[in-house]
This record gives sequence, structure tokens and C-alpha cells, in this order.
Amino acid sequence: MTGDISEYEYLAAILRSMNLSQFGNESDHELLYNLIKQIQQKVDSEQEASVLIINLLTFLPPLILAFGIVGNILSFIVLTKFSNKFPSYHYLYVLASLDMVVLLTGLLRLWVKQITGNDVASESNFLCPLFTFLGFFSSVASVWIVLAISIDRAIAIKYPLKRYKEDVNKRTKTIILIILIGSGLVNSHFLFTMGLQPNQSRDLTSSCDPHLMYLNFYRTVWAWIDAIIYSWIPFCVIGITNIITIIGLFIARKARKSLNSKEIKVSHREHYMTIMVLTISISVLIMLLPVNTIMIMLIFWKNTIGSNQELYNMQLAKTIGELLMYTSHSVNFVLYYWAGSQFRHQFGKVFFPKKKEKRVQRMSTFEPTCSKSILSIEDDL
Repeated sequence: MTGDISEYEYLAAILRSMNLSQFGNESDHELLYNLIKQIQQKVDSEQEASVLIINLLTFLPPLILAFGIVGNILSFIVLTKFSNKFPSYHYLYVLASLDMVVLLTGLLRLWVKQITGNDVASESNFLCPLFTFLGFFSSVASVWIVLAISIDRAIAIKYPLKRYKEDVNKRTKTIILIILIGSGLVNSHFLFTMGLQPNQSRDLTSSCDPHLMYLNFYRTVWAWIDAIIYSWIPFCVIGITNIITIIGLFIARKARKSLNSKEIKVSHREHYMTIMVLTISISVLIMLLPVNTIMIMLIFWKNTIGSNQELYNMQLAKTIGELLMYTSHSVNFVLYYWAGSQFRHQFGKVFFPKKKEKRVQRMSTFEPTCSKSILSIEDDL
């Protein structure tokens, strides 16, 4: 694309340097001036889009990476510590792990390439298929984990007491294992279809691309499979289950009046967890919507993109969509803390235990009876 811009600039420079008096009448002069102006406007608009893409890929990724790595580590520590008591946390600490893989194999690789000009995956025939597999595997598994926990919440909010009679921990781990194995199998072809391919330029460099015999598969078949398993199915299912869950929350609130104390405690626990999961799944839907839309557009309209300006606009939209996608893998800790009162309390227990001890001592000094009831509620969280 930069080559096209330089050609336009070169043409404009030639036209400016010409002696326009040799073209005769003023109408010819005006025609040439308009041509120069149109070419310059085209160059300026394409350069603006190019500069914006470069700035986005240079300055935003380190912020997203720092935020995501720290947040996912903190989430993983808290969620694993309380996962036996809260079965849904198994989904969430696996999600934190997968989000870390997405950020390190996807966004970090993208940023390093932007800064240095070198693609880490293009360093060897071992790293190329490995990075590609890990990136697609973790992205697909991450979205399907959100899908699974959305379905889990829809069931839990409708049948909270029945759910607690089952071995939820075992069932949750089984579902997670199925998702990880399924994602690994679907994306396993990257391990033998990807490799270093020589570039057409004269610098004898190589890039991480599909082998020639599989190129048609990626262009015609895999584009559809990827869109279906990463975009269309999860987007539809998560959206539908969120609607069911929101309706279930309103129904559960009315039915809570007729429950006994034990049933109310279970209902409150499911309510808090459901609010947190709803926040996560809605944020995923919002942040994946642009990249999902672009994937659909590329499938149906990629052959109709003609001008360089259209190509730049599509590249800019794709860049913004990808950065939003990576942001969705980095903000879960903030969403947990903001929407989950249970998570806030548990975070304090793990990282600020002395603060809780002082609070307990202060409460027990003045209101011993009340403090016992509050402590029993907090321990239940």
C-alpha cells in the first residue's frame, strides 16, 4: 500500500513540474490542476489512514497487554482459591488462562512486529505453526467458555436448588475439558498446514503463511468455519442465553419471598454470580461485534474492494476491531471487581487479610451478636 502512495506522489510531482503553458488554452490548464488536486487528496487521505493505523498498533497494545496480564494473574489467583466453593469459578480461571495465551501469542506478537518489523512466528518452522495454533485455539476456547458459563447461569438462575444437589464441580470440569479438546482438534490443522513461505520480494525473507497446497482451503473453507465457530454460533447463543437469564432474574426476585432462609442464601449466591457473568458476556458481545462484522464483510465483499482508499478503510476497521477483541481478553478483572460483590470480598480476603482481621476485631468489640451473623455471611461468600 505504501508503494501505491509513493507512485501517486511521484505522478503528482511530475505534473507539478510540467510547463503548463505548452498545453495551450486555460481549460487544459484547469483540467491538469484538478487532476493534481485529486491525486494529492487521495494521497493525503490514504496517508492519514496509514498513520492512524500505525499509531493505534504502536501505542494501544502495550497498555492493553499490561492491563490484561496483571488483571488475568490477579483473577486467576482469586478464582482458583475459591473454585471448590463456587463451581462457576472453574470456568473463570480457565478463561483467565486462555485470555493470557491470546494476549501473549496474538497482541504481543502484533505489537513486536509493528515496533521491530519482525514477526516472532516467522523466526522458525517450529514457531510458525505453534503460534498460529495457540492463537486460534485460545481465542476459540475462550469464547466457548463464555458461552458455556452463560448457559450454566441461565440454568442456575432457573433451577438454583436443583443445581446444588448435583455434582456441579465434576460436571463443570468435564464441560471445560470437552471445550479445550474440541478447540484443540478443530484448530490442530495449523500444526501441519502452516510454515515459513518465501516472500516474493528480493530480500530473501520468509513469512508465516499456509503451505501452497492448503492455500485454497484457507481462502474458501476455513474462512467460513472460523466465522461460524468463533463468531456466529457463540454470538447467537450468548445473546439468547443472556435474554433468558435476565428474564429469569426478574422471576426469581418475585419468587424469593416464598423461600426459607437456606433457599434464600442459595438464591442470593446465584444472583450475585449471575450478575457478574452477565456483565462479562455482554462485554464480550459488544467488543467482539466489530470484528465479527468485519469477518462477515470479508467473506461476502472482499472481492469487491477496488480502490486503495477502500482497502485502507477496511484495514483501519480491521485494526480497530482486533484491538477491541484483545481488550475483551484484558478487562475481565475489572468487570469481576465492579459487578461481583463476592469477588470483591474474596479479593480482599486473599490480598488484604490483615485489613479484614482489624474490621472483625472492631466489630466484635462493639456488636458481638451482629458481628457473628455478618461473619457467617462473609464466610459463606
